[in-house]
Amino acid sequence: MRIFEVDNGKFVNMDNVFKFELMNKKDNKMLFWRFLSNADNSVDGKEFGDSFEAITWLNMTLARAEGAGEIITL
Repeated sequence: MRIFEVDNGKFVNMDNVFKFELMNKKDNKMLFWRFLSNADNSVDGKEFGDSFEAITWLNMTLARAEGAGEIITL
């Protein structure tokens, strides 16, 4: 299992994620990542002001977590 935090108190097991997509909030212009699992469940990550910020966050979070051993592997 490879688990990392996508927002405060929200965790994703990347082994179960088959798709993640950048979504728009309907009530404002904020963006967020939605992670969809094999079991047809989803979790929404933190909000971002633009797509560059969201993509940078995802790349940096995965790289930092992998390098620091923060991705839990079971």
